[in-house]
Amino acid sequence: MGEAARRGGAPLYTEEMETRMNAVQRRGRLQTGLVIGMLLAPLVAWNAVELFWLRPRPLPAALLAGLAWLGWRLWHGRRATRLPLGVLAALSGLTGLAMLAAGRADRNPVWFLACLVFGLVYLWCGWILLRSRDLPEWLAYQHHRQADE
Repeated sequence: MGEAARRGGAPLYTEEMETRMNAVQRRGRLQTGLVIGMLLAPLVAWNAVELFWLRPRPLPAALLAGLAWLGWRLWHGRRATRLPLGVLAALSGLTGLAMLAAGRADRNPVWFLACLVFGLVYLWCGWILLRSRDLPEWLAYQHHRQADE
């Protein structure tokens, strides 16, 4: 058992990664987790609402499945996933803000807040995926780690 785990600083299952990763790779891991979580959260909520209303539709489920698959590939170090996921996130954010600017969300305050908040969040996710310097380091680490296993 490692010293950090003995002191209670980190769980035992993270000890190997914490001792083998540098600070840039740790920041890239954090950014990747935040981006995947923020991209999936609205789709999970959308699917939950659809199921609650007992009218599930194939589009929200397909979007959730596709984005979860892309997120899984990104987490496991597939560098080719970074560009399409970043472009999709940025385009989704711009679409939300464009709908807001066009006045399509004026009558419904929930739709207005969704367009505003998720538009900005998705733009941030796209920016991180496309412009972060830490993310490639993390993806390279994960890719080599997956190849070794």
